[in-house]
Amino acid sequence: MPKSRNKVLLSTSSTLGTVSTCIRRGGSLPAFDLKSESQGGSVIVKIPRTCRGLIIGSTKHSRVWISDAVSAQAVVFSDVEGTKRIFVGDFSARNDETDDSMVLKTIWGNVNIYFEDEDLTPAVVKGIKSLLNKFWR
Repeated sequence: MPKSRNKVLLSTSSTLGTVSTCIRRGGSLPAFDLKSESQGGSVIVKIPRTCRGLIIGSTKHSRVWISDAVSAQAVVFSDVEGTKRIFVGDFSARNDETDDSMVLKTIWGNVNIYFEDEDLTPAVVKGIKSLLNKFWR
């Protein structure tokens, strides 16, 4: 009998454009391994809040960036020459068999990591929308 799959394998790539991947997971779905690459654009990944595991993000000519919400639940192990090694979640509970993992690479763009349910609207835009809503009521 075949062994059941412990992880979902995901791969996204582009040669000239941005790669945007959003992972949603509810309940007891298995861990995932994501490999996302772009030659000439950014790599944008939105992860579930249940994500726990290692992220390796690298870029040659830009930066690896994690949102404030992700940063609050992450440990950056190293940040050397455009490559960041980050662990998201409780490091003391890590398990290579059940942890998620991501390898995110680009040459000319940014690597951006967010939670999938984050509101990414800048505060300035929210303020303007609020002000306009007051005038139109």
